[in-house]
Amino acid sequence: MVSCVRHVPSFIVHKIRELLTLRLQIGAAKNSCHQISAALLVCGHISIMAVESYGRVALKEARRMWPFVMGFGVSMAIVLKVSLSLTPEDAKNSPFVKEHHR
Repeated sequence: MVSCVRHVPSFIVHKIRELLTLRLQIGAAKNSCHQISAALLVCGHISIMAVESYGRVALKEARRMWPFVMGFGVSMAIVLKVSLSLTPEDAKNSPFVKEHHR
């Protein structure tokens, strides 16, 4: 998550620097690197990025995507079962195969 703000008054920049310095010190004291926020002040732009661990991101995405993954798995299991149950005799008797293999 990156947000940029232009033409920030200097007193706001100063307060943001103070808060981020304090937060970095607290985060380092707790040894929680994934919760530390970093700020870059470049040419009057402020970019604030929250750093998350890969595990948290994967868990968040898994909670959001599980219905799609389950649906895909069930659909593929049905297709696999049906396709493996077909025999060459079924193919010879199939109107679809007869039409396309003239």
